[in-house]
Amino acid sequence: MKEKNTFSRLREKEKRKEKFICGFEIVLYIFAVIYQHISLPVVHDDIVRSKSEFRNFFEIVKYYWNYNGRITTDSLAEILNHHRNIWIVVDCLAYVALVVLLVKIFKRFSPAFLGLAELLTLVFPFRYWESAGYVSTTTNYLYSTVCFLGVIFFIKELQSGRRKVLKYLLAMLCIAYIAFSNQFIIGAILFLLYVIMYQLWVNKKSVKQIFSYVGLEIWSVFLFGVMWFSPGYQARMNGTEEMLYWLPQYQYWSFLKKIIEGYTTTVANVVFKDNSLLLILCVAIMILGLYTGKKMIVKVIATVPSICMFLLRIKGYEKFIVYYKCAGSKPDIKVNLASVKSLVALSFPMIIFIAVVISLYLLIEDIWMRCFAICMLVIGAVSREMMGFTATIYASDFRTFTLFFFCIILAILCVGEEMFRKGEYRAVMAIEMVSLICWLMQS
Repeated sequence: MKEKNTFSRLREKEKRKEKFICGFEIVLYIFAVIYQHISLPVVHDDIVRSKSEFRNFFEIVKYYWNYNGRITTDSLAEILNHHRNIWIVVDCLAYVALVVLLVKIFKRFSPAFLGLAELLTLVFPFRYWESAGYVSTTTNYLYSTVCFLGVIFFIKELQSGRRKVLKYLLAMLCIAYIAFSNQFIIGAILFLLYVIMYQLWVNKKSVKQIFSYVGLEIWSVFLFGVMWFSPGYQARMNGTEEMLYWLPQYQYWSFLKKIIEGYTTTVANVVFKDNSLLLILCVAIMILGLYTGKKMIVKVIATVPSICMFLLRIKGYEKFIVYYKCAGSKPDIKVNLASVKSLVALSFPMIIFIAVVISLYLLIEDIWMRCFAICMLVIGAVSREMMGFTATIYASDFRTFTLFFFCIILAILCVGEEMFRKGEYRAVMAIEMVSLICWLMQS
């Protein structure tokens, strides 16, 4: 009895210690986020919106319904541009929401996991928010990311019996916000499709048992249709003014050309330019493989992505990318099958992606977590590949990588969760150190 009480006291002491460390980490994280928001300039679309003179909210919604169809994200940007101090508070809270949702999705409440989630969100390039103006970009991409994570969290929580109606309504609300942003609503539709297929094939449930997920999928498709057929979106899709202004040669691109450009512009940035998050994922998979891989072939496959990144680094990332005049500061890869450099630039990203997917499949034992990690990477890749079918593939700047990068973050956390399950705490600390170094190097 005495030993039991002693163990109980030690456990309580350990819990208090963990809570203190978590609180300290959150305070440091909030300070880092606030520091990033100090003295941000008013630029680009924010300048225009800060001078607008709409009389009420309905007038704003009507304008964007007829202008571009983005009646949620751009309407919010319009309002917050007239209240910049409120935007700073909301934006900092959005960063906190990112971490809270990431931790809750995995239900891993520990200082190490919290610290990893915080570092990964900080590794995401903050400069991306400047592209269309800080307010305009964050309302369209940062807040949409929060809602996308919200959709994942609430859908996972629907499996429990508590407050199902509230969770369902909140999921619908999150979908409603991102419904007018192409990349995110496609991401939500694909994720819900994955959940439905998983429940039908893996959990062997009937359609009646998963009708709540089917309902959310119908809701997502319906809202996507509302956005698609809005006057503003149709004007952008069918009009030629925007195309002729941003990318005149787009009118001559074939279907294959659009697919190729979607691929080359994506890997040029993710693999060869802003590659910190991909590098962390590759290192995390290598560490997981070396620590837990039972067969030598599994260990070898797990090291392939890191070796590829290392070889590219030795040669020099900048040697594989080009900057076209029409692309501005956005990198691309020149397709020339007679050039060894071009072949390497085109093939290495494929090798990395395939090796990453195979490694995740072989190393993560939990079926849901394994499929979820792979699903996130596929959704992220699709969300950026689809930019090849718009004339603003370059004009949209780096902000269109937001969903892809946060899908990579989710995949990294899946690897971290697997390490926790297997008791490899030193491996998690190693990933944290790599993340910290990447953050400090780009700060």
